[in-house]
Amino acid sequence: MAITMEYKKGGRPSKRPKSEAETRELIDLYKKHTATELAQIYGVKPGTIRAWISDLRKGGV
Repeated sequence: MAITMEYKKGGRPSKRPKSEAETRELIDLYKKHTATELAQIYGVKPGTIRAWISDLRKGGV
């Protein structure tokens, strides 16, 4: 008897910056504002902003 797993496609749209210009804007804003302030702008939690910045730094941006 085989078990078939179905996975959801799609889900919630990401609020993470997609383009290089949006990424640069986030980095520039992070230099001038706190994660809490940016979280209010982007509609996410401060930890999410910190995670995005950490990922960008690891990626060499």
